[in-house]
Amino acid sequence: MNFKKEVLRKSLHVPGVLFLLLSIYFYWTSLLILSFLIVLYFISTYLRKKKGMGLPLMGDLTEFLKREEKIDLGPPLLGIGILISLLFFKYQIAACAVLQVCVADSTACLSGKYFGKKNVFYSPQKTYLGCFVFFLTAFLIQLPFTSALHSLILAAFGMILESLPFGAWDNFLIPIGITFLALGIGI
Repeated sequence: MNFKKEVLRKSLHVPGVLFLLLSIYFYWTSLLILSFLIVLYFISTYLRKKKGMGLPLMGDLTEFLKREEKIDLGPPLLGIGILISLLFFKYQIAACAVLQVCVADSTACLSGKYFGKKNVFYSPQKTYLGCFVFFLTAFLIQLPFTSALHSLILAAFGMILESLPFGAWDNFLIPIGITFLALGIGI
């Protein structure tokens, strides 16, 4: 996938941050819109598979941006991870989780894919540079929401989750893993 296409693909993580911000003032509305978009994605995917054409815009964009020929589970897994974080955890914890998956994961992917030279030995699609950028980004963006020590712990754990070879499932595992760890360490 070329750089511009990958930037566009990762820019679709940005609305996750918008849902985080929207949830401050319009909590239930943001959750309902996010849920609606997840359902629409599945409907569009079903229609594309059965009828050869998904929903306008959503189906075309998904088809254009997917990395492989199989169904791309990344977008709904991202939405579900954000939804669970916002629905079941206090805002401070949800913010750490959503920012990691929406911002740190995107910066890690772009920097690792295009500037990283050495692949992580247990995950050939990931680079050490991408992991470091994830850690640094996650640590910095969480500081408004938690202490430096907690941010350090969460960033390290998020980096480990992101480095594992789970493909699109990191869009779900990062926010869920971070929310539970944050709860466990007393944030």
